[in-house]
Amino acid sequence: MAEPISLPKGYKRLGAFAIDEDSVFTTQAALDAYLAGGSSYPGQVVALVLDAENEAQIYKVNKDKSLGSIGSVDITIDTEVTENSENAVSGGAVFIALGNKADSNHAHETDAVPTQDSTKLVTSGGVFTELGKKSDKDHTHDFEVTVDAAPTKGSANPVASGAVYKLFKETFKVESTTDTGIITLDETFKVTSITAQDGLTVTIKKSDGTDYTIGDDVAAFDYLEVSGDTLNKVFTVRGEIA
Repeated sequence: MAEPISLPKGYKRLGAFAIDEDSVFTTQAALDAYLAGGSSYPGQVVALVLDAENEAQIYKVNKDKSLGSIGSVDITIDTEVTENSENAVSGGAVFIALGNKADSNHAHETDAVPTQDSTKLVTSGGVFTELGKKSDKDHTHDFEVTVDAAPTKGSANPVASGAVYKLFKETFKVESTTDTGIITLDETFKVTSITAQDGLTVTIKKSDGTDYTIGDDVAAFDYLEVSGDTLNKVFTVRGEIA
């Protein structure tokens, strides 16, 4: 094999063209055809100059005859917005994702009032109206409720809590026996009435044995003695908490 000839001077271009005519291409098709041939080599630097776009793109030839970017790294770009992805996302994918959201430039369906099992947005006014129908410390009822001041036979109305309390505290039903019954409370109280069956006389005595007068106060934890003069007849004593 002959020894290579040493040239004392380098090549000099005499015009605006590459010394290696296979290093600059003006169409993608010409570049692809060159890569498919046998003259390209790994590491070769080639340029694609597109007059219509007024730009030049520089590439390196890879071992598999594909083109690689010079001075850059490959970037994976997601074509849709993906949860937990660390890749870049295309502008078109962002536009589509934002277009699916409801804002001032997009129409969306709403419920006028909160609706069970609905997946639509509900208007603020609808929520306010429905909350106004509820009873809490800052809102009154929009409907009337009749509350009985005392338990009333046959009534369908609610009854005041205090009236229920008084009912349990102030009504005593006593069956007359030959023994004396005791009435006592943990609050000051008084007897207001006695209702007895016909033929029954009821006697009420204080704890000191003296007669009790209807309407007199009885101290908390003090007691009254009640008795009837006929066996097995019923009487009812009612009173009030002082």
